[in-house]
Amino acid sequence: MIKFKKQFLNKKLHSSRFQFNAIALTVTLLGFILGSIYIIQRIQYEYALAFNETTQIWTFDTTNAPNYTYDNTLVTVDNSGARPVTGVNKITNPAFASNNSSWNLAAVAGSTTPDGWVVVPGSSTHATSDFLVMKYEAKCADTSDLATGLTVPDSGHHTYLDANMACTSANSKAVVSVASGYSIAYVSQTEAITRCSTVIVGGATAHLISNNEWMTVARNAEAQASNWSLGSVGSGYLFAGHNDNAPSLALIASTTDTGNNACAYTDTAGTTEAPASCPTNTANNTSSTVGNQKRVLTMSNGSYIWDIAGNVGEWTNDTIQGKDQPTGATPGANWREFTALTTYGTLTYDKVRPANVLYDATYGMGRIFSDGTASNTTVYAFIRGNSWMHTDYAGAFAADLGSPPGGEGWNLGFRCASDPVALSHSFSSSSGREAAGGDSVTVGSVTDAKIYQSINVGNTSTYDISAYAYDSTSGNVGGIVTSSIAQLYYNGAAISTTYTDAGSGWWKLSGTLTGADASREYGVLVKSGKTIGLDDFTLSKSGPYSVYTTAAYSNAQVFSWNSFAPTVTASGNATVGYQLCLDNGSDCSYSSGSRWQYYTGGVWTNATDATQTSSEAQLTQTAMQALSTTSKKITVKAIMGFGGADTPTVSSITIGLTLDISPPTVPGTPTTTTPTNDSTPTWTWTASTDSGSGLATNAYSLQWCQDADFAECGSNIATATTNSYSHSFSLDDGTWYIKVKAIDVASNESAYSSNGQVIIDTTVPSIPTDTLIDTPTGTLTDTPTGTPTDTPTETPTDTVGVVTLPPVTDYEDDKIICPTFSAFSVSPTVVKVGTEITV
Repeated sequence: MIKFKKQFLNKKLHSSRFQFNAIALTVTLLGFILGSIYIIQRIQYEYALAFNETTQIWTFDTTNAPNYTYDNTLVTVDNSGARPVTGVNKITNPAFASNNSSWNLAAVAGSTTPDGWVVVPGSSTHATSDFLVMKYEAKCADTSDLATGLTVPDSGHHTYLDANMACTSANSKAVVSVASGYSIAYVSQTEAITRCSTVIVGGATAHLISNNEWMTVARNAEAQASNWSLGSVGSGYLFAGHNDNAPSLALIASTTDTGNNACAYTDTAGTTEAPASCPTNTANNTSSTVGNQKRVLTMSNGSYIWDIAGNVGEWTNDTIQGKDQPTGATPGANWREFTALTTYGTLTYDKVRPANVLYDATYGMGRIFSDGTASNTTVYAFIRGNSWMHTDYAGAFAADLGSPPGGEGWNLGFRCASDPVALSHSFSSSSGREAAGGDSVTVGSVTDAKIYQSINVGNTSTYDISAYAYDSTSGNVGGIVTSSIAQLYYNGAAISTTYTDAGSGWWKLSGTLTGADASREYGVLVKSGKTIGLDDFTLSKSGPYSVYTTAAYSNAQVFSWNSFAPTVTASGNATVGYQLCLDNGSDCSYSSGSRWQYYTGGVWTNATDATQTSSEAQLTQTAMQALSTTSKKITVKAIMGFGGADTPTVSSITIGLTLDISPPTVPGTPTTTTPTNDSTPTWTWTASTDSGSGLATNAYSLQWCQDADFAECGSNIATATTNSYSHSFSLDDGTWYIKVKAIDVASNESAYSSNGQVIIDTTVPSIPTDTLIDTPTGTLTDTPTGTPTDTPTETPTDTVGVVTLPPVTDYEDDKIICPTFSAFSVSPTVVKVGTEITV
């Protein structure tokens, strides 16, 4: 029992060799880990001592706005941030946010529009949509040559005598709209209706122009300044065509619509195609005075139309009973001024008269023949414009309501019109580039179409215009958009357009134009037969929508640029790109000197314009650390892009950087040979080290002085690239002190070293003044055999320092010799002359 207890209480621990090895390995590994942690922490500690991570933040607000450079007509900087000015996009509802009501759609003559026909803008007043009308009064042509109007048979008044040779297919004839040939005459309203029904326009049958269509043309012409003799609406008279009866004939037209050709053949002889000047008379109440008369009116869309006023009167597709006609205070069949009308019967003011209530025959409007007698139930047809012989009774608004539909005359013709051209556009809240609203435009086969807004931008600056288009035309859905599908449109014409693939079938159309301080049309021209989606229109003044720091952030301790973090609000078409410059922003450019740069292809590259930018995503730590720190400066430029209803806002930009805050070690004490007769001594010292950015190119700064405290020696300074320096100019004799400090790349400076010292002595020793007390014994011969036995009683001394001239030690003939000593660079010879010694 006792033995058991002893064994229990004294139990030994037995361990195998493997267990001891495992324990040893564990202890070793633990020591390695702890040692590594210590080393890492030590490195981090030393790094923390040498470097400091910090940031530079630029805040865009009202307070800091003066610190930035930007065009305040384009960019605003206030407490909301930096952003394009309010109203930068001149387009209203550019992204079709909820409707397309702010947009107009109108037909435009295009490559598929029949020759000799013009587009007339529709009028809500007259319940018309855009339609085509004959540019010229109806002519007759052989079916074998539809481009040439006929002049035979002639009525005797240079009109085509339809009564003798009906202009029908039965006679191998066809009604056409061409400049040449005589206007068809001797045709009734009924026959004119039939003749127009044989005309095909864009695959559809034409019709005799209606009164509402006529009024649409006349009212449109009335509103154009170019149609008035004195150049502005209401000044002079509205051009009234050939109505002076000189010559007393109808006239053919010119193929040129402008200049003197617009008065073609209205000279008295009727033989000049471009009589000068055109017109002859311009004053109010001279529209029918004999002279050159303008026959062409211009529509608001730029279309030219001939002989709406004068030449021959023209049937329209309307009838009215005598009792229902407009009349004056006294009814009865008579010619009246429009201003004399007091009632309009079954018509209205807008179906008869010009828009301005004051306009009468003196303004070139013509007059109206009407009855209005209550008992007159005879049906009359509408004749508009009147003829060459009607003088001031003729004009664009002239109306003759006194002829029955079957009436004919040698001065009475017609013109045809088309049904409304096929145009439509529809808004959808789920369409558009981001399925948040867009417009779809469909154009028929006979015209192009413009979708536009009328805007006065208020100046003649250069503007950028853009829109996004998606081709939905059958056979090319989502395909490439080119000029054969759509073009940008401005002021009556398509403009040069650049097409950029925007992805998902959308194409960006972009161009530039010159604005105007007047209303102009801005939009897109859609070609005939096309259906396209449109979205995100933009019309903005050209210029740098950018903001940059006028003065750079500057810090001599910059070791590296590390990060780039802007605070930006941007969505949809809004973007912000960035450029950086390593100087003050005011000194940076795209062409010379300090350059704006952007990061591309893994390198920083000089930008040549504002389109070359880096995105926030591109400005990674790798990119920023690749940026040079040599100048110790940085400036940032934010370049803003926008489109449609989307604009960006920049609130702040933060750049992370590392500062080297640790100075180099103190250099060793400068040393050189001393004393010395070298007035430009060379110094050396123990080199400094720098654990941060490294020593600068000019790593050392030295200062020297003859005062140990360096008082008043501020100009005695120099730099050295290594731990050695030779003075570039001579130092004065005396004692000099020198000290040196080290400088690193971050401009951190060490303390000065201890003073080095040198004694400069370049002065020749003074001449001894004592004479020899005794003369040498013996006789001097050519070769002396003895030696001097006496020496000078005084020892010559130098005037500078403590150098002692040793006594004479030898002689030769008449010379005595002094030994060489360190104060001289050569061994001087002392020559005895009499009792004096000279050197």
